[in-house]
Amino acid sequence: NPNRDRPDVHGGDRVDGAYVAWGLGQVFLRSGQLKDAQDHFKLALSAFARYGEQRGQILSEKCLAEVLHARGLSSKAETVFARSLLRARRARLLTHLEIFT
Repeated sequence: NPNRDRPDVHGGDRVDGAYVAWGLGQVFLRSGQLKDAQDHFKLALSAFARYGEQRGQILSEKCLAEVLHARGLSSKAETVFARSLLRARRARLLTHLEIFT
């Protein structure tokens, strides 16, 4: 199935699918597969944005910033992280401080 890795076309809850993509991004990040991690965090971010899931957007942006920094794109990482922090503060969430999810 060509859509099996797209969280927006999984059966069931669409936001759950986005969290699966985010979780896979974490696995790739922790194993040093930065390109795959980046792709999954972007996919998750897009799905979270589509469904209005603020916490997921913040988590995805924070992790995407980590990947960008690890890939030597620190300026872009700063921009993405700043966006996640602003989003968290506006939503009155502490998601940007989460390290265990």
